[in-house]
Amino acid sequence: MSLQPEGWYCFALKGEAQPFVRRARNDNRRPAVLVSGIGRRNAARVLRDRLDRSGQAPPWVVTCGLAGGLKPGLPSGTILVSRDSAFAVLEPLRSSLVLDATFLESDRVVVTAEEKQRLHQATGADAIEMESAVIRTICSDLGIPSATVRVILDTAKEDLPIDFNQYFRNGWRLDWMRLAGSLVRCPRRAWALIDLQRRSGQCARQLAGALDMIRRTVS
Repeated sequence: MSLQPEGWYCFALKGEAQPFVRRARNDNRRPAVLVSGIGRRNAARVLRDRLDRSGQAPPWVVTCGLAGGLKPGLPSGTILVSRDSAFAVLEPLRSSLVLDATFLESDRVVVTAEEKQRLHQATGADAIEMESAVIRTICSDLGIPSATVRVILDTAKEDLPIDFNQYFRNGWRLDWMRLAGSLVRCPRRAWALIDLQRRSGQCARQLAGALDMIRRTVS
């Protein structure tokens, strides 16, 4: 089965998508980018709404974004890919991407290296994230080829600087006021969070480069 351009690219957060959107800005075939918000419920709602409004299924869907590492030895910036058989055309990119990776879906942000170790030992998964499984299930039910392309932000041996789960409101929206108050009380966490944000931008740019390479390969 061959893939036809142009598919849909699903991200949870605008910051994850922006480098890819900027990279494709001058392309004659601008990619269709969906930004859903965090979590499986938001991802499912936005994808189903877009499918309803478009009136026809896309030729393929890629679910993209950041991920937490579970497998020891995978550094920050590693690009992981899980794919349907239709994406066999990506095989020439094996030297640049970790193809046939396994992802674990979570309903919360996994914060500590200790928990990541437990999850890897229990499942053998390479990385953890929060939206791709439901997107790919919807695509499978509708016969739409799909793939997951994620970049590792925090490694398996790395704790996140804060427990983000404490600062989400309903709908997985971050409560910035509560977070700011916490950082004022602990400035060291603020610096660690700034560094994580810097790395997030760097990883998003690496992801954009990989997605651009994938676009050109499937086209």
